[in-house]
Amino acid sequence: RGVNTFSPEGRIFQIEYAFEAVKLGATALGMKTNEGVILAVEKKLPSRLMDPTSVEKIMEIDYHVGCASSGIAGDAKTLADHARVESQQHKFSFNEPLTVEAVTQSIADLAIHFGEGSEGKKEKPMSRPYGVSLLVAGVDVD
Repeated sequence: RGVNTFSPEGRIFQIEYAFEAVKLGATALGMKTNEGVILAVEKKLPSRLMDPTSVEKIMEIDYHVGCASSGIAGDAKTLADHARVESQQHKFSFNEPLTVEAVTQSIADLAIHFGEGSEGKKEKPMSRPYGVSLLVAGVDVD
């Protein structure tokens, strides 16, 4: 089905599928403390044959920003990799770390434009919505 195929109720099927993928994901939570932030994720293993150490639900984006994911692991890795590149490019260009809000905005910009093509770029657009929810947390150094 195409990205813009509507259900009889008027909703877009691909977005409904992405919401279902997130619902089936693990619980993720974050806590703010005086010293920083804490991220925690429940690891649900679909099979006993899977190695628990191979499931990565908490990822470091930069030394001061991390994220916890729930949903499709491949989509989480794609979004986290994008955030890492944006953070490193900013650090290289301006010699300062990217703020947590700017990292979050970068991820949101990529996720919201999933079906749009990039003018002049060779990369293909994502053909479906990302089926992942990210909890981004960090500490801005002032």
